[in-house]
Amino acid sequence: MQKITKLSVILLLVVFMTACGGGGPKAKILGKWSFISVDGKTDLPKAFKSASLDFTKDGNAVMFDGDKNQKASWEFDKEGKTLTLKSSKNEMKFTEFSFKDKNKIEFNWNGKMAVMEKK
Repeated sequence: MQKITKLSVILLLVVFMTACGGGGPKAKILGKWSFISVDGKTDLPKAFKSASLDFTKDGNAVMFDGDKNQKASWEFDKEGKTLTLKSSKNEMKFTEFSFKDKNKIEFNWNGKMAVMEKK
């Protein structure tokens, strides 16, 4: 009887972790992301249309602005609500960070709400 109880608890934890996306924001952010809207507008300025961010497991990212790539490191705060990108030239903070679903993220950057989609 104890084996059944233990197996039930383990199964419940596995289902819960899967439903919550398991791994937290660090696992969810991995991959390449492109802008789909800024302040609710999908008709993006040229700079946003060609921009992308590619996050890797090792805590590095490649920022592409349409003309050139720039390497940066990335990290979340403890709560997973602020993402910081640090390059040799500057530091960018994306606040109010959230995962809208497994393929979309939303954040505030320089006073603008942006949505990016995983490619």
